[in-house]
Amino acid sequence: QYNLPQTSFERENILKKYTKIDKEQINIRRSILHLLKLKLRNDEYIKKIDFNKDMFEVQIKIKENKRAEVLKKELIEFFDIKEIRVKDLIMYVRGKITNE
Repeated sequence: QYNLPQTSFERENILKKYTKIDKEQINIRRSILHLLKLKLRNDEYIKKIDFNKDMFEVQIKIKENKRAEVLKKELIEFFDIKEIRVKDLIMYVRGKITNE
C-alpha cells in the first residue's frame, strides 16, 4: 500500500535521511527569520539572501558606514560570521548557519 522497504534497517535509513533534511531546512528557516528581524532603518533593506548547505550570504543596503558596526553586533549574536565588508554602502556578510 505505501511501498515501504521490507526491512527495518532500510526504513531506519530512510527516516535518518529525511530527519537530516528536516533539520537543515529548519535551520535555514530560523536563519531567514533572524535576518528578517534585523533592526533596519526605513532607508535600509536586504538586497539579497543566498543559502548554500550550511553557509549563507546576505547583502544589506545601508545608509552610512557606521551602521555596519551596529548590524554586525546583531548578526554576531546568532550567526558564526566568516566575513563582513562594506562597499558603496552595501554590507556584504558571509557566515555559517548555526544549529540550534
